[in-house]
Amino acid sequence: MGSLQNPLHYIHKYPHCTQQLLGIDYQAFLQLLEQAQLKQTEQQAEVERQKVRINAPRGGRKAILSSDEEVGVAQ
Repeated sequence: MGSLQNPLHYIHKYPHCTQQLLGIDYQAFLQLLEQAQLKQTEQQAEVERQKVRINAPRGGRKAILSSDEEVGVAQ
């Protein structure tokens, strides 16, 4: 495997290795990823709803990671 910078990219590139890496098959991983993205979206919406704003919404720095990568990185 070598230097593994982003496990998500590796899993998408080599889906046949998902069982060995995670203990679940690739389709189950995709379903889990979709559920995690939905949960993250719900949590982010709740945070935004409760936030006291100083600047306009979405006025900050642009996101660097995709939502897939954020879910994979955030623990």
